[in-house]
Amino acid sequence: MSIRVVLGEDNVLVREGVRALLDSFEDIEVVGVAADAPSLLAEAEERRPDVVVTDIKMPPNFQLEGIDCAHEIRSKHPKTGVVVLSAHDDEAYAIALLGMGQSGLAYLLKDRIAQGDELVRAIREVAQGGSAVSRRPESRSAMIGSTALPPASTSRIARTSSSPCAIRSFRRYARPLCPLPRSAIAYASSS
Repeated sequence: MSIRVVLGEDNVLVREGVRALLDSFEDIEVVGVAADAPSLLAEAEERRPDVVVTDIKMPPNFQLEGIDCAHEIRSKHPKTGVVVLSAHDDEAYAIALLGMGQSGLAYLLKDRIAQGDELVRAIREVAQGGSAVSRRPESRSAMIGSTALPPASTSRIARTSSSPCAIRSFRRYARPLCPLPRSAIAYASSS
């Protein structure tokens, strides 16, 4: 049985590239696409996919529509997994998505899509009810194991999603898609 996917991405080249990549796997079927947040919600409602893959920022406002859609889709359809694609290697965005301890969500960096099967692994993980997060191995700030967040006065995400409980939940439930430094693993397992 294949994993049914709805893809939300405003950039047509990225959208069609991701679609072509996903179509190359026998166990994944792209059943719908959307170029903006309202269309993505409509497609998810109509198609009832196993997984939604969405850009973090999309029309109409280019804010955090992908994260907002992820939470709305999960609240309406708890068995639908959501993978949020982002160009931002920023713990605050990942915490905004995963920080409440919900399963079935993944935060994946766009520049990691073409590296091996990371997107497909994330799709398979959330389809089974798991959660995942990617990070750049060369990044100075690990997405898990770091407590650095943007100042609350300058970040809507920090004001709404970075409570100590949210950070602990994020660290506990987000499964890394690439190797983490030992210090991050030790810190995450001790909290």
